[in-house]
Amino acid sequence: MPTLKISKKVPLVIIIASVLSTLVTGALSYRKAAVEIQHEAELKLTALGAAKTQFIRSYLESIRQDLKIQSANPLIRAALADFSSAWRELGDDAEAKLQKQYITDNPNLTGKKHLLDVSPDGSSYAAAHQKYHPWLREFMTERDYYDIFLFDTQGNLVYTVFKEADYATNLLSGKWRETDLKRAFQSAMNNAAGQASFFDFKPYAPSNGAPASFISMAVKGADGKAIGVLAFQMPIARINTIMQIADGMGNSGETYLVGRDFLMRSDSRFSKESTILSTKVESVSVKHALAGGTGIDQIADYRGIPVVSAYTPLDFMGQRWAVIAEIDQSEIFAPLRDLLIAIALSAAIVI
Repeated sequence: MPTLKISKKVPLVIIIASVLSTLVTGALSYRKAAVEIQHEAELKLTALGAAKTQFIRSYLESIRQDLKIQSANPLIRAALADFSSAWRELGDDAEAKLQKQYITDNPNLTGKKHLLDVSPDGSSYAAAHQKYHPWLREFMTERDYYDIFLFDTQGNLVYTVFKEADYATNLLSGKWRETDLKRAFQSAMNNAAGQASFFDFKPYAPSNGAPASFISMAVKGADGKAIGVLAFQMPIARINTIMQIADGMGNSGETYLVGRDFLMRSDSRFSKESTILSTKVESVSVKHALAGGTGIDQIADYRGIPVVSAYTPLDFMGQRWAVIAEIDQSEIFAPLRDLLIAIALSAAIVI
């Protein structure tokens, strides 16, 4: 069996040793880089999730404060008293009369019915509407609420800004008695003074099935007794806009909200169609967050794509959402591919 001469063995040993040294050094560098890249990504995702959680919580709290302030506003008390009195004057046909005047015969198109300040019938209700509606409409627009409701103590929806199909109906016995708006009225009537009730987003038929959430509070008279309820239909658009901001999240990063029913409360960055209340996310991260946990994990997301996922719960008035921040693993670890190429080239040069 032929053997290599010592003059050839030495260079070969040197080459092998150099290659091994290069590979070992490269492997250590790769491992260190992988750990650092993952750690940096986890810190970024955790910070983004925490920031979005704080933004949403602050926004929701501002709505609760709005409701508390306005429920004690003398103008709201006066409006509720006047609308309730005018409703009683209309008698048993109040629903039919008001829907005809402010919806059916309203010259404005659907979605613009709130532009009508007064009907020409000369009733006490028309006078109250002309007096209070412009201010309430302006308040709704400034605060970006979807709608504002005033109930009397019997569950009659004596006033709304937007004039949808729920307007002028009785929420206890009418067509919409199975909705969360009815529950928002009942809950507010049973609450202590200054205590609000909040109902999570669900499809709401009077708003053409759009996602609707309600927050409500009783309006108290001078004697401390409830004279009715003030409620806001909360906009999901503002919440969605906050969650859609993707600055610093690269090409594949996103943050989104998920409710206890595992349905999204904000749109996916990667879907052309709305995913709100339509896309179910039952990932490990979502389950941990809904159980009250905060952390980070490597999982397959709702698209089936491997991601690094940070999660935390967001609690508001008895409801809990999961706040999720994720980036595709392929994007996070992309720099490692360049490092592997560099290691391979170094080994090739040695050879």
